[in-house]
Amino acid sequence: MQAKPNFFQHYIDSAKDFEIQIIYTQINRNRQNKPSFIQYSYRLNNKEYFCPASTSKLPVVLIALEKLNKLSSTGIDKYTAMRFDSAWLCQTKSLKDTIAPDSILNVAHYIQKILLVSNNDAHNRLFEFVGQQPLNKRLWKMGFKKTYLIQQFNSCDADANRYSNPVSFTDRSGKVLYSQPLIENKNIYKNPLGAIMKGKGVIDDSGKFVPRPRDFTFYNNMPLQDLNNIMLKVIFPEAFPKWKRFKIKPGDYCFLYKYMCMYPRESEFPKYHDLERFPDNRKKYLMFGTDSFKNITDTTIRIFNIVGQLSGYLTDCAYIADFKNNVEFFLSATIYNNQSGIFDVSNYRYKSLGFPFLQELGRVIYDYELTRYKKFNPDLSYIKQCIENPIK
Repeated sequence: MQAKPNFFQHYIDSAKDFEIQIIYTQINRNRQNKPSFIQYSYRLNNKEYFCPASTSKLPVVLIALEKLNKLSSTGIDKYTAMRFDSAWLCQTKSLKDTIAPDSILNVAHYIQKILLVSNNDAHNRLFEFVGQQPLNKRLWKMGFKKTYLIQQFNSCDADANRYSNPVSFTDRSGKVLYSQPLIENKNIYKNPLGAIMKGKGVIDDSGKFVPRPRDFTFYNNMPLQDLNNIMLKVIFPEAFPKWKRFKIKPGDYCFLYKYMCMYPRESEFPKYHDLERFPDNRKKYLMFGTDSFKNITDTTIRIFNIVGQLSGYLTDCAYIADFKNNVEFFLSATIYNNQSGIFDVSNYRYKSLGFPFLQELGRVIYDYELTRYKKFNPDLSYIKQCIENPIK
C-alpha cells in the first residue's frame, strides 16, 4: 500500500477510523504440489468488532453439507426435495421456488443462490435446517471459538432466531425420507466480545434521527482470522489434519468451487441474466469492485470468495487464481465506511471508499504475486476441472 501512496495514503492515515483489517496469505507449493502458507496481516485484531454480514453464510453452507452427509443413510443428499413448515413466532413456510428446476427446493439450490448472489432467504433456510446451537457447537469444536452465528437475515428478533423451522425431505413420489421437528436452542447466545455499541445515532424507519448507538450485542461475530481460515480449509482441505477439516465429500468441494467463482450470468439455474441487477462484479469486491463494465471477459482469473455488506461494513474473503500465469493467493479484508457515526444507508460510503479500496488492494497484491519468485509453479488443474466439469 505504501508503494501506491497517491491512492492508499488516506486509508493508511485513517486506518483506525476505517477499522481496516487485512490478511494476505502466500501459497508455496512443493514438488508434489502440496501447499504451505505464509500469512501477513495489517491491523488484525479479533477483539475489534466488525459486522461480518453475509460472509457468515459460508460456514452455514459448510455445516449444512456436513449434516446432509451425516444423514446419507436416510437416502437424502443436496439434490433431495425439501419443505419448510412454521411452528414458532416469525417463522414462514417454504414449499417451492419458481426459479428452481421444477420449482423444487433443495440444499444445492440454496447454496447456488447464496454463492451466486448472496441470497438471504437461502441462507435462512440452511440456518433453519442446521439449527443455531448445532451450527455454533460444530464451529467451536473446529477451533473457531470466537465465532458466534446468532442471526438469520430477517426481521425477527434475537429470541426468535433461537428456534428453527420444522423441515422435511421427500423423494419424487412425495414419500418423506427424513423429517426434522422444530429445533430450539435453550441457551441465549450473544457477542463474545460483550456489549458492542457503535456510533452516535441511527435513522429509524420513519426517517427520524434517534440519538443512541447501534447495539451489535446480538449480531453475528466472526473474526477475520476465523473467516480466512475457513476459506483455507475449503480450498485446501488436505493441508489440514482430518479432525480439523469440514466433513464433506469431494463432490461437495467441487460443487462449491464452481459456484464460488461463477458470475451470475453464467448460471442456468437459477437464472440471473440481467446484467444491470446482477453484474459480474456484484460479489467480486477485491480486484473488480468498482469497475463499470458489466461483463468480465478474462476468465483466466477466477475469484473464489464470500462477501459481506451491512451497516457500513464491507468485507471480502477470497482465494484468487490466475490459471494462465500460475498465480494464486488468499486475501481477506474488511473496511468500515461510515465516518459520520450515524447508521443510515445514506451515510455508507461503499462506492466512494470501500469498493475502491478493496479493488485496489486486490490488484496491488495480484501485481506483486505476478513477480514473486516461486520454486514450483502450482498445478491448478483440479480446481479448473471442478469449474468446467464438476463431479457429483
